[in-house]
Amino acid sequence: MKINGWKYYNHAAIPTTAPHEKVNTQPIKDKTIWKMDGKPLFARWTENFDCGYETEWWYCIKDKPFDFNQIKSKRRKEIRKGLKLNKVKIVKAMDYIDEIHRIQNECYADYPEQYKPHINYEMTKELCRSWDISHIVYMAFSEETGEAVGFACVEPINEYVNLEILKVPNRHKNSQVVAALMYNILIEMLNNRKYKYICDGARNLVHQTNFMEYLVKQFAFRFAYCNLKMDYRPIIKPIIKLLYPFRVIIEKFSKNKLLFNISVVLKMEHISRQCN
Repeated sequence: MKINGWKYYNHAAIPTTAPHEKVNTQPIKDKTIWKMDGKPLFARWTENFDCGYETEWWYCIKDKPFDFNQIKSKRRKEIRKGLKLNKVKIVKAMDYIDEIHRIQNECYADYPEQYKPHINYEMTKELCRSWDISHIVYMAFSEETGEAVGFACVEPINEYVNLEILKVPNRHKNSQVVAALMYNILIEMLNNRKYKYICDGARNLVHQTNFMEYLVKQFAFRFAYCNLKMDYRPIIKPIIKLLYPFRVIIEKFSKNKLLFNISVVLKMEHISRQCN
């Protein structure tokens, strides 16, 4: 069963609406959300986007045109280095399946086992096929060797742009590939095409990364705070209630993949309670 305004993702029901749009919560109220395809275990959504005060949940966004001259000189130097050492261009993903597959797997090799994605070639091909329908893919090439050294994929959705993925292997990061990719994305999407904002997604409790902080410091992104809401399939709700007091203990054993996933859900439940 398909539910208007919602999609199934990783055992959860999440809204398909933009962060700034009002979520259709009727399926939560009438319980039809639990009949949707995929049979989600819980539903997660947000309210009061960009509320103007700090909360424990946020989206990382940039909602002003990128002004190169307004950032610190150190950051400008890093961007110049990235643009000098790398050539960035928009590509058709299906033409670069091998490069995208190689870069993704090289990046994922550094992830902890409890949340390491396992992407085979057919999965990459299907991903690239879908990207060519509704996304824009940026590929960075080394000016010295011509090798593909990183890529990013964005999805323009009505008024805003979702930064879906950006991958650069660690061995190339000193050549400021990330800076070159982000510079090209911001100039094209915000300055030229004039989208309302670009969003790097919500707070990430799964993959521990400092990428959002990097975007804030390097490209003047900001946190748009909001309130996190959670609801659970009836059979799951008492389990969450039972486990919640032990969330700190469970987190200590989260090297186990199952316990890691449970710990993440309990963290979101804790944040939701704080927001409420």
